[in-house]
Amino acid sequence: MTVRILDKPVSNMVDPACETGVRRVHRNVDSADVDWHQADLSKLFEQIRERFPASEGEKMVWAFERAFEVARVDEQLLEHLLVAAACLVAQTQDVTPRGAFEQFFRRSVSDDEWRDRYAPLLG
Repeated sequence: MTVRILDKPVSNMVDPACETGVRRVHRNVDSADVDWHQADLSKLFEQIRERFPASEGEKMVWAFERAFEVARVDEQLLEHLLVAAACLVAQTQDVTPRGAFEQFFRRSVSDDEWRDRYAPLLG
């Protein structure tokens, strides 16, 4: 059985507006580039621990630590990690990856809160 998760491999996703076919990385325009090796995560972790109950906060901190480890190897692996995690969550919740993302979108912080509170803590 073949399972199709994306129409294209993550590494081959091309910006349709790009005539050269070269992959562009789109960054949040409000965020600076992140130095994955030098980033000080202490303020981010402080915000996470304030926002979530103790056990959930620690799980989120642990997940961010793992994601930063991946980013330090290769920033582009983050997209692959996101796809893999979405598929695993979808399987455990008996939904599709799109359904898993939609559930997370509904629970996520607003764009303004992201820009004001969290994005500055990453870069």
